[in-house]
Amino acid sequence: MANLNNGTTSYPGGLDTSPDLTDGPAGDEIVSAHQDGRGAAIVAIETELGLNPSGTVADVVTRLNASQNTDGTLLSGTIVAGSGAAVAYSGGVFTIGWSPDGPNYVQNFGIELTPNSPVANAMRVRLVQRSGATPTSASPVRVAFRVATLSGAAPLGTYVVREISADTQLQLSSGSTLAGINNEHIRCYVWGIDNGGTVEAGVSRDARFPEGDLHDTSAEGGAGGADANNLLYSTSARSNVPIRCLGYFEVQNTTAGNWAANPLRVQLMGPGIKRTGDTVQQVSTFTTALLTGTTITPFDNSKPLSNEGNLVFTLPASITSAANPIMIHANGLYYAPAGGGENVTQAIFGSNATTTAIAASSNFHSAASTAHLDTIYYGTTTAGSVTYALRAGSSAAGTFNVNGSAGTQLFNGAGFTSFRLTELMA
Repeated sequence: MANLNNGTTSYPGGLDTSPDLTDGPAGDEIVSAHQDGRGAAIVAIETELGLNPSGTVADVVTRLNASQNTDGTLLSGTIVAGSGAAVAYSGGVFTIGWSPDGPNYVQNFGIELTPNSPVANAMRVRLVQRSGATPTSASPVRVAFRVATLSGAAPLGTYVVREISADTQLQLSSGSTLAGINNEHIRCYVWGIDNGGTVEAGVSRDARFPEGDLHDTSAEGGAGGADANNLLYSTSARSNVPIRCLGYFEVQNTTAGNWAANPLRVQLMGPGIKRTGDTVQQVSTFTTALLTGTTITPFDNSKPLSNEGNLVFTLPASITSAANPIMIHANGLYYAPAGGGENVTQAIFGSNATTTAIAASSNFHSAASTAHLDTIYYGTTTAGSVTYALRAGSSAAGTFNVNGSAGTQLFNGAGFTSFRLTELMA
């Protein structure tokens, strides 16, 4: 701390003192040090404030009042959110949030499903906040859609962000089957529909509606008439509207069209989430080795049995959903025993060693010769662990060869027999 009367200043690092000057009995004199200290303090203050500290307003107080409360905390309007951001203010503290923006943008979103609502055997599908609450203007759901113009002078190749700020729902009425059958495990996709800036809810069994195009929707109708698996349903029919796939749910109704069962799964769309037609998984096996057997497969009008023909492969898999179709492809290189007038048959046996074949194919041979067989099965199965089997044989007695001829391998490993299961997204 400096005494200004000594000609120095401590400001801005410290505060100064300035003792009064008096006319003492000794006859005090005012000397240069008294003024030098005050001059030094003034220069220190100017240096600390800098040039034009009031800026473009009348004084420093006015400038401070533009951004600060009287207690020094920041005014609530000091920080303003830009596009994609939000600012919360409480007690002088700002919390800044940011949301990504883009053509795939979805924010604060969830799907609520209510069976037996609003009437018995109906299903209410609502677009809600991620908390499950109804969207509001203060806490909306935001969804990006392509622009509603495909050609012409309007902007192309861009997108708009729509807000959902009110109750938005679709009723799947009692009797609307969406092409489901009794006890079938089905998947239903939930959509957002941009009807001139207002987002509406939609539901379909199939997700193959390209979001880069404009689409027509069909009215659910409220009378149980939504029965197709290739239409997109909304409360009212719409024409040439942008759409957005938001998620899906899976359900198994005891009676098709009676929406009384609780959903088995609800899933929002996002990175890595499959949709109709996508490959969920493939499992396969193959061999180039010579395999032989002597069990015949009769050629008649009965399904091949699991004790007929020779076991070529078993193929275990873990199916992710009973709603998904599977495709099984068997490709075999076989040699029938010597003789003539015989048929070579390969057969696919269902999940967990069912006793009768689910698919089979056959070739006729007039003499000992090789046969190449392709068999494809398409259908559904249960979720979880399953095992399929491939069996092959001739209708004539003798030694049956896989990848070989008369006990010798064919093509030195270039000939092979394969068995593949593909799970597809419904």
